[in-house]
Amino acid sequence: MITLGKLTLKNFAVVSQTEIAFDRGLSVITGETGAGKSLIVGAISLLVGERGKTEYVRSGASHAFIEGEFRGDLTELWESLAEEEIEAEGSVLTLTRELYADGHSRCLINDQRVNLSTLKKIGEQICDLHGQHQHQWLLDPDRHLWFLDRFGQCDVAINAYTQQLQRFRELKTRIALLEKQIAEAKEKQELHQFQLNEISSIAPIAGEEETLEAERRQLENVARIKEAIQNAIARLQDDGAAISLTTEALRQLHSIAAAFPLASGFVTELESARIGLSESGRGLEEHLSRLAENPLRLEEIGERLAQIYKLKRKYGGSIEAVLFYCDTITSEVRDIDTAELDLVGFKKQMTLIQKELVDSAQHLQAVRETAAKRLATAMRKELGKLGLPNAQFDVEFGENQSGDLIEHDGRRYHLGESGMMTGQFLFNANVGEELKPLHKVASGGEISRLMLALKSLNAGRDRVDLLIFDEIDTGIGGETALLVGRKLRELSGKQQLIVITHLQQIASFSDHHYKAIKKEKAKRTETEIVPLDQEERVVELGRMISGGVFGEEERRQVEKLLREAGRKVSVDKS
Repeated sequence: MITLGKLTLKNFAVVSQTEIAFDRGLSVITGETGAGKSLIVGAISLLVGERGKTEYVRSGASHAFIEGEFRGDLTELWESLAEEEIEAEGSVLTLTRELYADGHSRCLINDQRVNLSTLKKIGEQICDLHGQHQHQWLLDPDRHLWFLDRFGQCDVAINAYTQQLQRFRELKTRIALLEKQIAEAKEKQELHQFQLNEISSIAPIAGEEETLEAERRQLENVARIKEAIQNAIARLQDDGAAISLTTEALRQLHSIAAAFPLASGFVTELESARIGLSESGRGLEEHLSRLAENPLRLEEIGERLAQIYKLKRKYGGSIEAVLFYCDTITSEVRDIDTAELDLVGFKKQMTLIQKELVDSAQHLQAVRETAAKRLATAMRKELGKLGLPNAQFDVEFGENQSGDLIEHDGRRYHLGESGMMTGQFLFNANVGEELKPLHKVASGGEISRLMLALKSLNAGRDRVDLLIFDEIDTGIGGETALLVGRKLRELSGKQQLIVITHLQQIASFSDHHYKAIKKEKAKRTETEIVPLDQEERVVELGRMISGGVFGEEERRQVEKLLREAGRKVSVDKS
């Protein structure tokens, strides 16, 4: 068992500083209205992951400090922390919250900083806190399946269903997205096909534009080119032109070769020049022979370039861009076929997943219906022990009208987060009356006992060892309060209980009694939570009975109350 051993509060609301030691069994906290009894609940709720408020910071202080020390077998908690990459060991768990006046806060586990979600995860494993919220949950039919599932320990069936629902929703999303993509692609398909036909009919080639433009420039300037080439040939080959002058220069140098040895070097250079000039002349003559005006070819080139320019304007500014765009839309057209094949495969997969989802939903429902029968029987028995001997209790299931709509084997199902069926508790406290929805017929006192009965049934099933009640005595008193107190003491044999109460009948069953006391110190209001010894306890119970006065009559009543509760009776009357 993991129990709360010590709670430390500093600058928390009206608490300046206090340290409270707790022990196993049933601990009750009493005190006058407004004394701050429920501050303990608020502090512990912060330790187990509740969001903080700046109102918790004592006026004038920079921050509030709340720390709880838990002891026991912490093996499973250490494993949970290891999943969060937090190292911890030993038999002491320390949870710490610091709330600052500027709104920020810190969470620590064994002095290691953690986020709020981690603190909440650990808190849920060690503490079940019943306050105003859970009291209202019982009046909310949408919460009833949560209570049923805890009683029936339906975790395995719930997890299996949740996983199948997640698989279904993920595939449903993929199918919807693929269908949208296919629809959008098909809207463009006609345009893309036209564009592909247009590009393929022209069939542009990379580099073609530059080649055609060069050829066109040549055809447009044939006459000028021919004239220039002819003039160049004449300058090379005519008498007195470059070649003949070079030949004459060579002859002159050969004539002095014997007398001027250096002439041989110049001869070599001039011979190379003469050969080059001769080859250039022959090359120009060959090109000149091929040059001719060709209006038809010029027109063909113009038409071809016009087609290329048109494609460039429409599809990207260059032949390379046009070809890239062509490849892109060709791929998109092919992708439609691939996507449609994928869609067929997904839909086949969906048929199987829907079957598995419906099967898991039906299994979960069967598990719940079995649990509901056991819960109804057990609740009637527990309520009888709590002063409702004629109470009737049942669970009513109805078809879910929200969630994902699925058609399977000719049937339609609405499958939501909670399954294929809704569930609500039916209740009747009186003989001869029909069962009706609990939230419509249960009184405040009946709600308190219903909640306690549920908690009693879950004791031992839950792994949570610390149970805290704040409003469990709402709407009850007298003999009923004694029955509730007796049930709380019974529960405390399985779990550590901390109960905030204003009823002496419940307080009389406690193993440990604390009192919230409001005082004025240095012109400031402060609340202290102090443990009571046996005589102080008698006085406090007497105050609760009389409303403030304590005398011999109140003492006799307290002693009677303690005897009825099976507790030690004080004999110190000093």
